[in-house]
Amino acid sequence: MATQNLAKLDRQSQNLSPKDRTSFSEAIESWQRHGPLPLLVNAGNNAAGFLYGDQKGVPHEPSDEPSLLNHFHHQPILDLYDRNQDKQLCCANGTARNEALTGDVDLFLNELGTSLVQQGVGHICGGAVSGAMGAAIKAWTQAIKKSALRDGVPEVEITTVLLKLFGEAAKREAPMELESYGESSVKQLTWLTRTPALHGIGRQDAMVFAPGGLGTLLEILFPLSASQHSTQGLAGIYDSYRKPSTLYCISSTEYRYEHFWAPMAQLEQRMREAGCSSVQGSDLRLLEPQKHTLAVRTIANEFRDRRELVASRPALTADQKEAAIRALTLLSLGGSHPRNLADSQHSFMTILDNTISAHRTLFHLRTYMELYSARGRYEAENYLEDNVSHSAEERENCLNTLARLAKKPAARFVGSTREHIWNKNIEQYSKEVINLAVESGYTIVVDGLGTEGMAKRWTDMWVAAKRAFAVQNNRESESELVRVQVAFPGRESAKRTLAHGYEEVVLPTVLNFETRNELAACVGSKQAIIVAPGGQTAAFAAAQAILNMQLLKKMHTPYPKMPEIQILNAPLKEDGPRFYGDLQRQLQSMKQHEMLSPRDYNDEWFVHLEDPKGDAKKLMNSLRSQ
Repeated sequence: MATQNLAKLDRQSQNLSPKDRTSFSEAIESWQRHGPLPLLVNAGNNAAGFLYGDQKGVPHEPSDEPSLLNHFHHQPILDLYDRNQDKQLCCANGTARNEALTGDVDLFLNELGTSLVQQGVGHICGGAVSGAMGAAIKAWTQAIKKSALRDGVPEVEITTVLLKLFGEAAKREAPMELESYGESSVKQLTWLTRTPALHGIGRQDAMVFAPGGLGTLLEILFPLSASQHSTQGLAGIYDSYRKPSTLYCISSTEYRYEHFWAPMAQLEQRMREAGCSSVQGSDLRLLEPQKHTLAVRTIANEFRDRRELVASRPALTADQKEAAIRALTLLSLGGSHPRNLADSQHSFMTILDNTISAHRTLFHLRTYMELYSARGRYEAENYLEDNVSHSAEERENCLNTLARLAKKPAARFVGSTREHIWNKNIEQYSKEVINLAVESGYTIVVDGLGTEGMAKRWTDMWVAAKRAFAVQNNRESESELVRVQVAFPGRESAKRTLAHGYEEVVLPTVLNFETRNELAACVGSKQAIIVAPGGQTAAFAAAQAILNMQLLKKMHTPYPKMPEIQILNAPLKEDGPRFYGDLQRQLQSMKQHEMLSPRDYNDEWFVHLEDPKGDAKKLMNSLRSQ
């Protein structure tokens, strides 16, 4: 039996228009077919329409009240998921620069497009009309045309998921005329929605990466990071209904030395050997540049060998569907609907707030349905009653917290959850940064649960620094400790009271890891991100920060100012190699081969920690001089 609060929301729901009721029904159907990812991407992308009225395909008027009713309404991005859910697609990405496209890579992409179109495999990429992406689009287009002349119009499609850029950068991702051969384009405003969409649409048994720049590097790190959470459902793009893709990296014979992506493969291997990542998930493989015909055959076989269908999601009964629609309605009416924050200091938070709202709503919806199916309606209703208001309160607290923290700088730490990765150089550096931050009243941000590995170390250091400051100065420092975590079902971690009565601040927990990165990046008037040795998720955070720096003022980013970056390139053992040396070499190779401009890369980001105290002071001085 519904409680009084749910009964009140039930009465409110009677006033919904038929269009709104249809929206909720469509949302449940999409959630059931594809899982939560398409709706999360849709909610975040549509939210941007309230800030930027030129977003094509978002049917909102400026006076519309943002709500989940609108954000779960059928949109082009959901069309793409629907049309491609059972189709095989090959994601082929690479540089967007024409001058960086070599002849043999162009030839390889033509051979690949011809071979895969013959197998009925479509193409998806980031949508640039130049460089390797433009070459791949042209290769698939020509192959589709030849197939049409021979066999009639094929079902193979070309799908582009573009990023909305400004100024000169926008010219790389202009619309491309492909006549009637099935090109479908959607434009995303941030990496927050574009990257999951690019990797989540269709059945992508293999992804192909030609030589590229920071954007291509991010597209490699995303599935590597997401697949580490493959058993956790909401986290990342993979769940039990989708298998991780095999990642194939291609080089060029025109490069004099090693394989273009060799540093990336070596970094991946180093992370696994150090125990920073598991062996499950996506597999990164290098294909020899001088054997492109063999490379094409290898990738084509990947699609032939993996044609078995992934398990279908169990269908909802009529009663279950009705209950799910009602639960989604009440969660929305109960305060989880997104709001327009266009007047706030961090306008990007409108997009982030909408995505958080959708994520929390879908999390509670899924838990509700699990209880409904396993234990009956009574327990499910009790859960809904408890969490309709709780979800709205957590979201409100998150926005208030971000508004408060926007008034002072922050230092954010990212690193391994494995204790054995810690060493004395990282300890000395971290202690110095945290002590200086506490003295200045700056915020410390840690990623993760805060109860294991480096996050626990940094938490303990902050408590010790706060205590020492209070004893020495007879007053408390204004420094706060903020924890941003990915919480999985059954592993939510509430705010904790730490030693000496200090409390941490916890930002919303039901997030996937790329949303966590962006949420953490919003903390502070200016932020320094410190990347200690860790797994793919740490490297992803570094790449995302560098890429957002490159595109600052060219795209929508969460940063109010240019962030500071320090990648702790320290060896794990005194006589061992530097942990992020391969990442440094990869970026240097991109610069050497004109995949990125010299101003977009700085060797000084990689700190060797030969002078941990000096490096820490240099970083904190840069925050003070904002």
